[in-house]
Amino acid sequence: MSLTADRPPVLDLRLFGQVEVSVSGKNITSLLPKRALWLLAILALREGKPVERQSLAGMLWPEKTDEAALHNLRQLLAHLRRTL
Repeated sequence: MSLTADRPPVLDLRLFGQVEVSVSGKNITSLLPKRALWLLAILALREGKPVERQSLAGMLWPEKTDEAALHNLRQLLAHLRRTL
């Protein structure tokens, strides 16, 4: 998906029912792990308000140590950026 001056990509999140993610009309839900969908939902519901990485990591990996959860979050964010 290329970014053009005329039409920037549109991110569409559907959070009710089964979570779905589309970019410019192309459904990419199957390309994302479940926690990436959860992360997008959390960020969307925050409506642009900042959220600390430590808090996100704890929400997504409550069973992990802080260090492991932050590592997983970094990996997930990198995957999400590549996919989007």
